[in-house]
Amino acid sequence: MIKKPFLICLILVLFSGVNFGFSQAKISELLQDSTFHSETPSVKLFMIEFWATWCGPCITVSDYLEVLQEQFSTDLYILSISEETSDRVKKFLNKRPSPFASAIDYDGQTFEDYGVTDLPNAVLLNSDAEVLWKGNPADLTPSQLRRYINRSNVRFDPNELIQLESYVLEDDDSKDLKTPFELLPSKLDTSSGITLVSNSKYKQIEGSLQQLLGYLMKVSPVQIQVPKEFNTVYVLKIKPHQDLLTITETILKSLDLRFQILDKPMDVLQMDLKNTNKLWNPSQFDWGTDSPQFLVDDYQFSADNSTVADFMYKLSELLKISVFFDQTVINSDSKFDWQLHYKFFDLMADDLIQNFGIEVKKIRVERPTFYVVK
Repeated sequence: MIKKPFLICLILVLFSGVNFGFSQAKISELLQDSTFHSETPSVKLFMIEFWATWCGPCITVSDYLEVLQEQFSTDLYILSISEETSDRVKKFLNKRPSPFASAIDYDGQTFEDYGVTDLPNAVLLNSDAEVLWKGNPADLTPSQLRRYINRSNVRFDPNELIQLESYVLEDDDSKDLKTPFELLPSKLDTSSGITLVSNSKYKQIEGSLQQLLGYLMKVSPVQIQVPKEFNTVYVLKIKPHQDLLTITETILKSLDLRFQILDKPMDVLQMDLKNTNKLWNPSQFDWGTDSPQFLVDDYQFSADNSTVADFMYKLSELLKISVFFDQTVINSDSKFDWQLHYKFFDLMADDLIQNFGIEVKKIRVERPTFYVVK
């Protein structure tokens, strides 16, 4: 989460002849330059790509944008910005390099200026900083982009549309929580999936109410039914070794909500930990602290330093099916690294048994469904 500045120590404005409206990219740090362009690029169009390290669809979209960038390398410049911390984004880029110029949004200002509430997202600007197109980059076709390029006659240096303001941050990520947990509304309107980030003081969980309740209760989110009007996205911070069920009850009470529980038949994946010695030790990956626990793309997902329960929860979220295992087989606090193909069941089953000693089978059983009501 981006922290509020308490002292502006440097202002460097990279403008020359451009209107000082909101149609620009306001950043606090440029992490890397574009590998497609020289130090003084001359292009017809400037795209701001909005993304986050926890956003699985952003990875797929980034691959698509790379194809567009290669196709229109002399006419298009792409700047990727995130409103996460610099350290978090740098760690991600070390794991998954990007060819685009990458920067940190100044206190979330550019996200706010363009009304970005869901990801992935992008805006396309011309030399006058006029918004030509806005939306999910996956919806922008090469033929559409070519038409915008053909209509733009002026070449310009995209750095003219970038405003850099550096400031000192009051780092509160390492401070102790005053209470066992804190629940705050997220900046996001919708959540594509739960994200977990841990440090020595607390674990931070961001997701919809449905996703948070499922995680806290260690059941699949498909077993949690939340009316749309209650399914707000939250940021939850929890101190270590807290009773998660007690936190669940406290959260529901604070929101004036409760559970109605009904057993119903459903398809589930039953996981049998046949050989726990095959589980990967946590030295396979090292994404560092304050880094997202999961990295997801269209076909596989990886997890760093994650318990079996956390891994199973994320898998159930991706597959939209209940996943359960005998939790007495292994210490609940033991953490491992994971990398699993999840798109096709047969490949996933082979991955699980060969790499982790876990046997999976589909069965249909009665499982509790938790209905959230007033």
